[in-house]
Amino acid sequence: MRQLIYLALMTMFLAANSHAECFLRVEKPGSYDPELINENAVAHISNFAEIVKPLPPGGISASEQCFYNVNISENDSGIIVTIRGRQVNSSGDSRLRGLDGFQQAVLRAIVKSKPEQLHRVCNAYPSLMKDNCSGVSTGADYSIITKKLNSNPVASKRYKMALIFKKRGKIDKTRQFFDEILKKYPNSLEAAFVQMHMMTEDLRLKQKNKQLDLHLLDSIQSINPAYKSTTMHSELKVDVINWLLALVQEAQRKNRFDGDLYKGVRSYLSHHVKTKLSTSLRNESIKWMVTLGELELPKENGEASARVYFDNAISLGISDNQAKILETKLKAAGIRALMRKGLMDEAEMAIVEWEVEEPNSSILIKLQKEFERPENMVTIPAGNVRNRWVESFNLDKYEVTNNEFLEFVKANPQFGKGEVGLDLNDKDYLKRWKKNNTFSAKISNIPVVFVSQIVATAYCNWKGKRLPTDLEWGLAAQEGRRNYPWGNKVPTKEIANFGKGLMGAPLPGDSHPLGASQEGVMHMAGNVWEWTSTMQGRQAVSRGGSYYDGAEILHNENKQLTTDLPTYSSRFSGFRCAK
Repeated sequence: MRQLIYLALMTMFLAANSHAECFLRVEKPGSYDPELINENAVAHISNFAEIVKPLPPGGISASEQCFYNVNISENDSGIIVTIRGRQVNSSGDSRLRGLDGFQQAVLRAIVKSKPEQLHRVCNAYPSLMKDNCSGVSTGADYSIITKKLNSNPVASKRYKMALIFKKRGKIDKTRQFFDEILKKYPNSLEAAFVQMHMMTEDLRLKQKNKQLDLHLLDSIQSINPAYKSTTMHSELKVDVINWLLALVQEAQRKNRFDGDLYKGVRSYLSHHVKTKLSTSLRNESIKWMVTLGELELPKENGEASARVYFDNAISLGISDNQAKILETKLKAAGIRALMRKGLMDEAEMAIVEWEVEEPNSSILIKLQKEFERPENMVTIPAGNVRNRWVESFNLDKYEVTNNEFLEFVKANPQFGKGEVGLDLNDKDYLKRWKKNNTFSAKISNIPVVFVSQIVATAYCNWKGKRLPTDLEWGLAAQEGRRNYPWGNKVPTKEIANFGKGLMGAPLPGDSHPLGASQEGVMHMAGNVWEWTSTMQGRQAVSRGGSYYDGAEILHNENKQLTTDLPTYSSRFSGFRCAK
């Protein structure tokens, strides 16, 4: 128990101590102005060790444990500064006199106690600390500005106060001091560095909110070339690239074009040397443009807009080989457009010409397969559904009929009526057929129903095909681009077979030609629900609605899940195959 109490007390003490305010006291200022020494010591310790404050006018209470003492001794060769405090408990010496000598001594004391700060100190004060920084990579930023500011105590004080508040995360106070320097010395070196500090803060705010600001981007690019070799500018440049990279990746993820973002990326890349990070930005931006272009390719007259995106990719510095691939994709899109319009002779002529010029093109080989599609199938061009890319495929123009399914049963007697077990189809299998696998002539050419997803899969496999996936079905129905497979016009009895309840029935595939999809697929909405190969948990997804359902069910955004396992069958469910 005593140990627990002791541990609790220690935890409370450490927690309280870690949040204590630390003060600085100059005990022996030598010949220096105590207030000036106080300000400089506070700035240096706060930058490299721990945030401290000047000693308040009334002093500190005897119980206050967090404070620093500064003692200064002088001789002919220089000064020695001794600092005693929680994180700095050491002494530094200097061969210099004056304020530079004092700063050098303080920095050496900090580095002696906290060697992990050596790189930062050397980077900030390379000239002042050159004896300590042999072999340490440094930048010119703070050595230039410190020397300049030392000759201007008012600006120096404001600059250092701003840095302290910046470190504490108090941006409003930081801006207050920076703004005072900008107003008083608008064309000075101090102002240039202050502007970079403020740009850094503005940029971080934009990064957090994922906002594009072309004005800020232009301001960063217009920084005086004399300061572009500084460490501060290098860090700012890295922040800019990471910011643009995040914006590009988000736009790509959403398949969204942003003209200002493209303009900003292109401008930034054209003004900066190639680095590993800038190469990543270039590659991601090219990928963004190519993706947008490929989404346009399957659309009607989409080659023109796709070419714009592909030209954007080329202007960003795409390789010659990549540019050639994009050109072949555009060529293929043009041929697919001819096929969609039913201009098969023109499409075949274009394919033959391409075959003469480039017989081994992988895109051409794929296009040839699409052109040689099986009878009564249509080609669905590649496209995007629910932010997922779906490759081009062939789909049956009509739902599978009873006559077609009978051929399957004759070739595969194990799928005859009365032969299929409950592990493949429920007890309603082929309910409209007679036991000897015959049926009324009235239903010969209408979709077969009372067939489970499992048996539908077996039929498609027998035909050398397969069931379409849910995304493929959505692509064929123009999901995300149209409300219904035929367009946006609300369903009517002339367009689709729907809303008839139990008094309705499936109709032949060539009925309702006004309800055909863009590629000519019939009855994708209404008539019968269509199985897909997609599973959600233990349920199989079917799409499209049936003759029984109301108009709202026919909408492309609607999805029906079976009420049981994929062995389920009903009078409302049929299927078509894909390849």
